[in-house]
Amino acid sequence: MARGVSSASVALTLLAGHLSCRSEPTPRPAAPTCRAEVVMPRGSSQATAVGRQGEALATVRRRALKAACTKACTDEPHRGCVARCLVDQQAQKIGARVTCDGSADRDTPAATR
Repeated sequence: MARGVSSASVALTLLAGHLSCRSEPTPRPAAPTCRAEVVMPRGSSQATAVGRQGEALATVRRRALKAACTKACTDEPHRGCVARCLVDQQAQKIGARVTCDGSADRDTPAATR
């Protein structure tokens, strides 16, 4: 070592600098919770879906809508009622509203039709 600085002292200096720069852990965003209401000619049904940490808001919204359609279809004899409810909601043939909160990525409006 030509300059009188050992590699051990450089390593200790870097380690001390790293330890002194500790930052507080970043708080994780709250998991999204979505509430859906589906309004059909025979009445309305409501459901809530709670997301898991890191789950996309769109996924939680879809689960809430599917749960509301499932509740609306409890008295329906045919098996395709839930799928038809979801399709009719997308086509705006039936009314639906979804509100979500507790998410860091609020990329969609709080209420949609």
